[in-house]
Amino acid sequence: MRLRITYRLQSKQLDAVDASWVSGHAPCAGRYSAKTRYRQADAACELIPVEDGFQLRFDEAQWAATPGQAAVLYQHDVCLGGATIAGVQTLRSAYPKSPALAV
Repeated sequence: MRLRITYRLQSKQLDAVDASWVSGHAPCAGRYSAKTRYRQADAACELIPVEDGFQLRFDEAQWAATPGQAAVLYQHDVCLGGATIAGVQTLRSAYPKSPALAV
């Protein structure tokens, strides 16, 4: 059962909306780091800008990225801005037919 719970709480991709950028405009698509929880270590990710927000694809699965919370984007130690998490793709949703993850 613990395996199922762990996969439900880990995600490698998220969609965020209502973006606000320190510079006034979205950064270019590319490699950055992000946080989805307070005091979390920076997580390497790929930024894909979309209208009114962005998509993040993380190198490593992130623990408990949750819709309604903030995703904050960084370039080294500089905060570029952030947005509200609208949805996440958990490891379970990425592999729904895996017998090990079946409910």
